[in-house]
Amino acid sequence: MKKNQGFTLIEVMVMTVLAILLTLYTLPKILRLLDTSKDELYKNQVRTIEKAAKDYYLKEIDELPTEKKDARFLTIKELVDHHDLDTEEILDPRTNERMNGCVMVKPAGKDYQYTYVEKTCNEVASSYLPKIKMKNLEQTVEVNGTYTFPKVTAKDILGEEISVVGPYVNGKLITKLDTSTVGKKIEIEYQAKDTKRHILGKKRVEVEVVDTTPPQIKINGKTKSFTYEQPLDAKVLEPFKVECQDNSGEKVKLKVTSTVSKIHEKGTVTYLAKDKAGNISALVVTVKQVDTKNPLILKVDGNRTDYKTDPVVLTVSKEQHLGNNLQYSFDGGKHWQDDNKKEITENKKVEIQLKDMFGHTSSIWTEEVTTVDRTLPTIPTVNLTLDHWLGKEYDSSWTNKNVYLELHSEDQDSFVDFYEYSVDGVQFKKMNSTMIFEKNTNQLYYFRSVDAAGNRSSYTKGIRIQIDKQKLKAPKVQLETNTGHQLIPGKKVWTSGEISIKDISTSKKNGSPIAYYEVSKDDKYSYTKANPTYLFNDHMKEIYYFRSVDEAGNKSEWTKPIYLYIDRVRPSVPQVTLKLKNKKGLTYKSGTTVQAPIYMKVVSVDSGSGIDYYQWSKDGIVWEELEQNEKTFTENMNSKIFVRAVDKVGNVSFPYEMHFHIQK
Repeated sequence: MKKNQGFTLIEVMVMTVLAILLTLYTLPKILRLLDTSKDELYKNQVRTIEKAAKDYYLKEIDELPTEKKDARFLTIKELVDHHDLDTEEILDPRTNERMNGCVMVKPAGKDYQYTYVEKTCNEVASSYLPKIKMKNLEQTVEVNGTYTFPKVTAKDILGEEISVVGPYVNGKLITKLDTSTVGKKIEIEYQAKDTKRHILGKKRVEVEVVDTTPPQIKINGKTKSFTYEQPLDAKVLEPFKVECQDNSGEKVKLKVTSTVSKIHEKGTVTYLAKDKAGNISALVVTVKQVDTKNPLILKVDGNRTDYKTDPVVLTVSKEQHLGNNLQYSFDGGKHWQDDNKKEITENKKVEIQLKDMFGHTSSIWTEEVTTVDRTLPTIPTVNLTLDHWLGKEYDSSWTNKNVYLELHSEDQDSFVDFYEYSVDGVQFKKMNSTMIFEKNTNQLYYFRSVDAAGNRSSYTKGIRIQIDKQKLKAPKVQLETNTGHQLIPGKKVWTSGEISIKDISTSKKNGSPIAYYEVSKDDKYSYTKANPTYLFNDHMKEIYYFRSVDEAGNKSEWTKPIYLYIDRVRPSVPQVTLKLKNKKGLTYKSGTTVQAPIYMKVVSVDSGSGIDYYQWSKDGIVWEELEQNEKTFTENMNSKIFVRAVDKVGNVSFPYEMHFHIQK
């Protein structure tokens, strides 16, 4: 029996090589199969996320973009928060890591395109982020100063305003900056969230704390260079109170230099300060010794009691002074003279000062000169009113009221004493500042003012006062008509034609001319301005009154009544009463055959001039006058009878027609 033996080394090596070759051949295919499976799983995950985004916008359809350039962006977390995905722990099968991408939604024709991108929404929407603008931006702030934040606004991709939150520093919302450290750089951030697109815009700016303000030096409470006056009798220079501060809060050393070597000489003390930022400030104190023993003015005399045109002479009395030879100034030290007198030719403040031979000066003595008056008062302003001082302004036209005059003038040096008036501009009479004109006048007046020193102003332009208080006569009125009727005011005359006013006139010898006429109908209480050409041609029965008015406003009496009686209306068609035999007989009916006489009575009405007479006719052509208004027909007849009425101005009514049949 043959024993089983194991594989030889060569056989093992051959088998190993064959196994390796088989593995090398099959492994890439297996790996490719595995990679293909993971890619399909990843694509399924993407489709799930994109479908969740579609589900979200099916519920929120109003949030979808409506313009091509617009888009929307959704994170996986937002889809989970809105219950469109079950969990945000969605793993990428290729890497086995959580997916944190963004779904971008854009209009695509009539539909929308949903695209998942493995980036953050802010990265995907870089061109859709809100535009943040800053106005009045300052990128430096003074140390320990208050930083003024810029005005920040933001707009979305469509240009609509959106709210801005900030500023943030290191992720925290702040209200002020810490500016206590020079050189410190602070980054501030503003955020604008676009809630429609679920994206966040940010803008950052760096602010540096600087120191550009020099230190402040204060000497004896003063911050600017000044002159310090020290009396000559002082033996030492008084010490100054010195302070120095810097806005950084750090102490600053002062460097002091002085040129004051002797107490009786003029010199300077200079203070110099420099802070750590290199800002430098300086303040100089000029030390000046002064002589406090100055000359004195004891008294100033001058004729300053009354207003006059002559100059005033001021005389200065002085005390005895070691300087002996004194000089005098009457303009506050600008000019000096050896004489202690000065003529002042105009009103002004005179500043008098003395100076001795050593240059010591007195204090200034101020004299107010008020009595020299060489200036003319102003030309009077004239105020003219009617009725009373506060009445209506008068414009120099004709008036029938009193004219009240009030003058006003001013004088630079003294005062206006009185006024003068003239009617020829040559001879003037004294008057008060007021005057009343009451009588008839038509005159030019001139006025001027006189001040307390006797100076007279130029006179005013000629001011005309025109007052007319005359009584006017009632105007004469001439009437005419085209019918030949004679029309006289005060008499009642009817006419059937036109009436016109030929002329209205009023005689007036002097004063203001006639301006116009007024007319009143019936009552003389209500009236209007008369028309210069009247033409009356309507049926009427009215009374007119006229009066004249001159330019001063005077009104005449009313004229006698002017009767305008125009009858242009026919009388009414006559009413006819027919009787048999006489007016007490039986009533006769037109057309009836009778054997007795027919009695006829005619009555008509006229609204104007009244019925004058009646006429009758057998043919309506030839007419005969009825005696009174009745007639009796006794002869045999079988014909028509016409009757009509005639008023007092000849208007004829329409005829009344009847038929008479008498057969005896």
